[in-house]
Amino acid sequence: MEIQKAIIEAKKILAELPVRRLKAQGFTVDRIHENPEAARYFLMFAEWKNMTAEEIFGSLDTATAKETQVYIDFPFCNKLCDFCAFYGIVPVNAKEVSGYFRNLKAEIKILKKVYFARGFKADALEFGGGTPTFLPLGLLKEITKFILDELPFLRKHEFNFEASPETLVGKLGIKKLEFLKSAGANRMSIGIQSFDDRILKSNNRPHSAEDVVEAIKNSRRLGFERINADLMLGIYGQSVEDFLDSVKKAVESGIDIIELYTMRYFDTKEYVSLKRRLNEGRGFLSPAEILTARIAADCILRNCGYFSSNGRTYEKSGGKYGFYAAYYEGNFKGKNTLGIGRKSNSNIYPWQYANYRNLTKYQDALKEGKLPIGAGAFFSEKARMAKLLTGMFQLPQEIDYLRLRGRFERQWVVDFDKLMDTFLSLGVIRRKNDKFEKTYTGFLFIEEILKHIYELAVTPFGAGSLFLGEKQAVQRA
Repeated sequence: MEIQKAIIEAKKILAELPVRRLKAQGFTVDRIHENPEAARYFLMFAEWKNMTAEEIFGSLDTATAKETQVYIDFPFCNKLCDFCAFYGIVPVNAKEVSGYFRNLKAEIKILKKVYFARGFKADALEFGGGTPTFLPLGLLKEITKFILDELPFLRKHEFNFEASPETLVGKLGIKKLEFLKSAGANRMSIGIQSFDDRILKSNNRPHSAEDVVEAIKNSRRLGFERINADLMLGIYGQSVEDFLDSVKKAVESGIDIIELYTMRYFDTKEYVSLKRRLNEGRGFLSPAEILTARIAADCILRNCGYFSSNGRTYEKSGGKYGFYAAYYEGNFKGKNTLGIGRKSNSNIYPWQYANYRNLTKYQDALKEGKLPIGAGAFFSEKARMAKLLTGMFQLPQEIDYLRLRGRFERQWVVDFDKLMDTFLSLGVIRRKNDKFEKTYTGFLFIEEILKHIYELAVTPFGAGSLFLGEKQAVQRA
């Protein structure tokens, strides 16, 4: 489908959406500030308190822990992108990098004793960050081998790693890919963001469009079957046509999985430079343009044989894999997720906790032989139901709400019953026999659906949220 044809089709669809009714029910259909998906990472954020490892690991729900998704944080990057709030670190020197991974090994050894020694197994491994492939080849080999040797994995497990294109090019990039392939990596996620050099440079990305093309070719040539490409919508200097051109180029490159992220501004210190640009009032797409681009991208991708169940991640239809990533599928189904490394978040029921974000605090705790837990919270039954229901909305299967509500006492489900009725009246879901499915409107506004579900169960997460008694928002740039 041609770009202009997709834009025309998107505008027709947009004109037919029940925007006024959605807004009347609290749906923000033109959101660019804050991130309604934040609760996916910080479900109980506002209720968090200081916690100890003894509290958390002394009372685990063993039924959910038999299979665990493991996330390893590699915090270092070549440079920091203007739109990113994942707290990356540009290392001062090699000593800082090696010191971090020495402490990461110590954390893994402790978790092996307090968690995995109970017979739990890891069935999915995710290297995130940061940029895992930023590491020197020798250190990448060392830490990967340590993780695979120390943690007890199921015989067939997913091993995914994130990468930036410039780290996968040239002789060194090929060597890193060869090593990861030999180590069992079977899925990779490349942070492409755009195929346009001007836009990449304007947003302080460390790679070029040429790097993107070479990284994809190298990955294909070395036999990686499942390649995920991240593209950003709404970043500085980007037009609707620019974004859709990148979508088409991703399709033409033969990418298996295309993930579309909308740039969200959140009023915290990490976004000070971005706030200045936003205050200038130019260089960014309007909310209406973002929604048009999002719908047009959906038209292009569906026309090219891609399918999405969560409104963000598209994979080729008819593939041999049931879902785009076992790691996220497990998360959506309520399996335990164990985060290891600085700023990592863990859902190990009935607890959610986060490691220290501050690198010094993280390392000091481990030097004392303690897990670097900064804060956490106990999952209430209502929060647990919210977590599982939002997972159902992001999976390709129909939403079996009756089965889910049957797992909880009536006092926890009454509010969700009312919300599902509201969703029906708004036309974001419809009945299908004794289950539900998302309509196209629900598909487009799934982030708002998730936000409404979460906010039934927990204190709303926003710019004014308190965390351990402190306000997170920055008042002035």
